[in-house]
Amino acid sequence: MEHKNRCSNAQYLIDYFLNLGIPKSHLLKDVKAEEKFISNPHNWLPLEELHQIVKNCQASCPHLTLDDWQRIALSIKDNEATGIWKIITKLIGIKTLYSLAPRYVKSFNTYTELRINSITNTSVDYSIISDPKVCTYFMARWTAGVLQAVPCTLGLLPATTQIIFDQCDLKLIVTDLYQKHDIAYEDKNGIVYANGRLLGQHIQLSRKIENGNTVFTNTFSYEKPYNAILIIDDLIMNNTYLLKKGEIFNAPYSRVSLTWPETKNKFSFHHSQKLKEELLMSYNEQLTLAEERYFESERLRKKEQDKNIQFKKSLDDFEKTKNAVQAYWEKRENERSKVEKEIILNMKKIVESSIAKLKDSHLTATQKKLVNQLDRKINDVLSPLS
Repeated sequence: MEHKNRCSNAQYLIDYFLNLGIPKSHLLKDVKAEEKFISNPHNWLPLEELHQIVKNCQASCPHLTLDDWQRIALSIKDNEATGIWKIITKLIGIKTLYSLAPRYVKSFNTYTELRINSITNTSVDYSIISDPKVCTYFMARWTAGVLQAVPCTLGLLPATTQIIFDQCDLKLIVTDLYQKHDIAYEDKNGIVYANGRLLGQHIQLSRKIENGNTVFTNTFSYEKPYNAILIIDDLIMNNTYLLKKGEIFNAPYSRVSLTWPETKNKFSFHHSQKLKEELLMSYNEQLTLAEERYFESERLRKKEQDKNIQFKKSLDDFEKTKNAVQAYWEKRENERSKVEKEIILNMKKIVESSIAKLKDSHLTATQKKLVNQLDRKINDVLSPLS
């Protein structure tokens, strides 16, 4: 299935940069989807279209760093669309909402998987897993920014986050996200250089079992096979930290931990298990219906697409067959013409030979005249054919 993202995410990005004074034409440059389509939060946008919007945003504000993108994601807490989340968090609590995040993230995109490594009343540790082909420069930072906004729904400060390691590709971050700085990137013999200076080193992340799950950790060795890159020295351009010492990229997946202060819920019915279950059942039902509508439309679209492909294949096969038949008959016609021409040439040779013999024999003037007339008539008949 084609990877997609809810249009609500794209529209949030567009609105954010519009508020910075960036023209909409810049933000939607080379985006195929119509503005009306993107403005409907229930629509699903192909991932490459979202990537184009992200590139346009970065091009409009080329000074943005990974940390800036995390702050942009965090600012979703101020968006009016988060009202439902504020109500839910007040009813079920921060920990419960964090425990449900792996379920809810699938209602906003088709390519990110959240896994809980551990969770307590004041902390949660997630693995953020994505297909490397669609993992954008700041996917881990964006997800972390959205997640850290949860406590804000109760009027608290954002959760404190730690990016343990990042799946995103370091080379793309340096050469594409930070294109404005024109940094020369080189990866040689396990060492990474930026503008000729040491930037990072390939490492092998270790694994361990946590709460029954085998996960990668930020402990590492310098032995092969490598599975990540450690930033050895800060990358600073124009007094701006682009990359920081100790950060880890190119990991098998991203991992982030969040912590928040323990709180007591204001609502006396917070401990009512029945109420919480009914609320979650109702909300899950709405999410399920939305997903079913999307996947049903996707199924129908795929079915229609398969029909179109089959129809096109049938047309192509017909065209190939027609061309083959036409070529066959043209070949037969050419071969027939060639044979007829050879027969006529042979006939002409035989006739000319006979005429020549007659001319060499002793003929009367009248006979010679008749032979010459015969010769001309035969030439008149056979010459056009040969």
